[in-house]
Amino acid sequence: MPKFKSLDDALRYVERAKEDSLRDLGKHIEDIMKEEIQDQVYDRYDPKTYDRTGQFIDSVKVTDVSHDRVEVTWRNNGDWTSYAGDPMYVIHGHEMGKVYGRTSTGYRPKTYLVEESMKRAKREVPDELIEFLRLKGIKAVKK
Repeated sequence: MPKFKSLDDALRYVERAKEDSLRDLGKHIEDIMKEEIQDQVYDRYDPKTYDRTGQFIDSVKVTDVSHDRVEVTWRNNGDWTSYAGDPMYVIHGHEMGKVYGRTSTGYRPKTYLVEESMKRAKREVPDELIEFLRLKGIKAVKK
């Protein structure tokens, strides 16, 4: 860590390091969300009546980075429709257990993409931030 002339200089350095980490942390969260789609949806079945496009996994993107937060979302980027032909937000369909499939109930089991992604992010992201800050010479520790 560089030497500082004042406490304000040191605080600005720490704030800048935190801001610099946000894009990388957002990418990590994006990866978590994509891994959950892979595990809970793509690895659970192979479609028989259509070719998988990858739009669902590609819908996960870092959509906003500001000085103190990062936003990662499941975008409605596909032309998805329900079995009835109505427009459908696919993450909602999966989370509600309303994605049609050749199962005994007619629907694929509900997923926990949001819940599991949040759990993993809360567990993994603080450690990644601490590591990033340490690489910048800041002695960060977990509470």
